[in-house]
Amino acid sequence: MDRRMPAGRPRRLSAIVFRNDIYVMGGSKNDDSSVVGGPPARVYFNDVWKSRDAARELSQPPPWAPRAGRAVVVEKDGWIYLLGGEEGFNLRRSHEAMPPYFNDVWRSATARSGRS
Repeated sequence: MDRRMPAGRPRRLSAIVFRNDIYVMGGSKNDDSSVVGGPPARVYFNDVWKSRDAARELSQPPPWAPRAGRAVVVEKDGWIYLLGGEEGFNLRRSHEAMPPYFNDVWRSATARSGRS
């Protein structure tokens, strides 16, 4: 697959420079309906885009769940690690936000797939 990243998305993404390429992972568009009070619904992504000169989607979809915000991406010893992230907010009647955080770690030597 050799698609260019669509304009206007994603937000709350994770990114890292790795082997002279920039990788953009996950993210979302729109805000949570429970926070803003209505549509459009927030959409989460688990795609990976790689760019040295123009963003191109990697052909192998990653095995991790779609996520945004608070996901951390680091490089160590030739591996890219993706840690955590969140998938929306749930509001209690008291209007306290309860974000469902991921508690997982994924790694890849090529940013295609791999779980540690």
